Amino acid sequence: MSAIAIVSLRADKVRIPFRRPFPWAQGMWVEREAWILRLVDADGRIGLGEAVLEPADGETASRMLDVLVHEAVGMARGGRLPAVPELEMHGSPGRALRAAIDAAQLDLEQGLAERLLPGGAGVGVNATIPSIGPAASAEAARQALQAGFTTLKLKAGAERETEVLVDRVRAVRTAVGPDVRLRLDVNGAWDLETATERLEAIARFGLEYIEQPLAGDDTADLAELRRRVRVPIAADESVTSVRTARALIDAGAVDVLVVKLARVGGPVAAGELAALAKERNVPVVVSTLFETGVGIAAGLAVAAALPVVRGSASSPERPPDHGLATAGVLEHDLLVEDLPVDGGRMRVSGGTGRGLGIEINERALARFLIESAGGGTWAELDRRCDAVATAVLEAGVEPGGVVAILAEPSVGAVAAILGVIRAGGVAAPVPMGLATPELAAALDVLSPVLVLRDAEPSGPSVAVNGPGIAVAGAGRRAFDPEAPAVIVLTSGTTGRPKGIVLSGRAMAASAESWLEALPAATGWLLALGLGHVAGLGILWRAIARRVPVRIVDRADPAGLLAALAGDPPMSHVSLVPAQLARLLDVAGDAAPPTMLRAVLLGGGPIPPGLVSRAVRAGWPVVPTYGLSETGSGATALPTDQVLDHPGSAG
Repeated sequence: MSAIAIVSLRADKVRIPFRRPFPWAQGMWVEREAWILRLVDADGRIGLGEAVLEPADGETASRMLDVLVHEAVGMARGGRLPAVPELEMHGSPGRALRAAIDAAQLDLEQGLAERLLPGGAGVGVNATIPSIGPAASAEAARQALQAGFTTLKLKAGAERETEVLVDRVRAVRTAVGPDVRLRLDVNGAWDLETATERLEAIARFGLEYIEQPLAGDDTADLAELRRRVRVPIAADESVTSVRTARALIDAGAVDVLVVKLARVGGPVAAGELAALAKERNVPVVVSTLFETGVGIAAGLAVAAALPVVRGSASSPERPPDHGLATAGVLEHDLLVEDLPVDGGRMRVSGGTGRGLGIEINERALARFLIESAGGGTWAELDRRCDAVATAVLEAGVEPGGVVAILAEPSVGAVAAILGVIRAGGVAAPVPMGLATPELAAALDVLSPVLVLRDAEPSGPSVAVNGPGIAVAGAGRRAFDPEAPAVIVLTSGTTGRPKGIVLSGRAMAASAESWLEALPAATGWLLALGLGHVAGLGILWRAIARRVPVRIVDRADPAGLLAALAGDPPMSHVSLVPAQLARLLDVAGDAAPPTMLRAVLLGGGPIPPGLVSRAVRAGWPVVPTYGLSETGSGATALPTDQVLDHPGSAG
């Protein structure tokens, strides 16, 4: 891949449960932890990648991956990324991070293969059947066949007796007939003698291949097994690099190489491995470690680019299908649109037509978020504001023209608001979730000359920090602090909404008064809508002090709690009472994050019992009262006075 000018790297760690426990030879999969990387280039484009480990790597490797991710985020601020030798020396965690970084670069620079676009041929994929009994396996196989799959992969290896395995394979073959490809994966659970006995017993059922029958480091025994049995041998856990793949081929130990990007080091490493395999007429099957849709999309791109190989377990007319149809085992794949599988072929849903062809589902990512590292900079936001301002001016918006913004809170929505102001327009963020009649009434009141919809999201957990930005910025029109800057709608659900017009000076004055009254802020968590004056107030306060802002899904208390303690930790947050109640329920007896200095509470009636509960648990609650006309709150009660004045907001 060519060199890409890197501006920043953002990383979000997620933990996603399996829809149901997935049994395999070594135990049970119940959840997937993954780092989702977003690599930002000099043009503001974002490339996606995913770093994962496998259960056998253990807790030490997991901690090392966390350290490497944080180090990479820091290096990216200086415009560089870890070199391959730096990562390779750390073993599996280093290769996992390399896989994610290379995938993100691939997403930034490569055009999407035509065969992966809607209407294209797609890539053949297998269905996977967990280690379950004969009858259940047969039923699962019939369902996969009805769904259009022509290759089935049976997880096995946990059987105590050979006959149990024979019964299961027989049941599946009987259910699907002779033309469906069957492959078995035992994840290295057998020794040489057990493998010989069991493969001789099931060879009559016409297996495409047996995947990793022996332990990953048993190259000599794997070669001996291949000489003994009629079933083709595929190596999976044994394949960690070009070097190990060459050793397996040279030893005559394999008919197929199974490649997992996270294990070998990503798309570039997989491409090198595939080139070696082609020279030796050994087919490659790309598979997953139960990644989210981000990792699967990278695997799909690699699979689509593989050379055609005529091997003992494949032919150019019918190359082997790939093990990529695994997103369904997780509660969510983190994508806006799933990677569709139709007739046993996987494609992308469309996307931008470049890179991996996927988009992150920000709400889903926020739901499963457990940790964040890095973020965008004010300089990046500055460029995005300029891009919005240019688009607004090119659309013919005159000074004072109202631009309605319909978007969930995101960095893209923030850029839209500030960009409209920079162009001399009046930004009118519309509260999300309005019913159609309410939205129509809101737009009728605003009479916008332009409507911006679905501003590009850049993550519910993106910390925006750096040298600072002014609303005046480098805009194409001079900034008049007395001119209308924003319009905030009120009473949109109880009657005809009313538009409150606020100037830039009014918003700045409100921000300064609040900042003087509150403990010094080192970061603001934005958990309110940008159509809410308190949400806009957070933005202006962060701008005034040049501190980070992190945007979270306001309906997810667990994500909110994790975001408060993220990297960097947030010191201030504004909530409505219902949010605080849910947050306390999730936190339980745990103390609030140590860096938290103020929880502004308002937006409706404040139950005294809720405030007392929070303060007694150590939460620095500041009850407030305000009006939209004042550019956010007007009064506040310091935390140390709350218990003496229940029900008061100052």
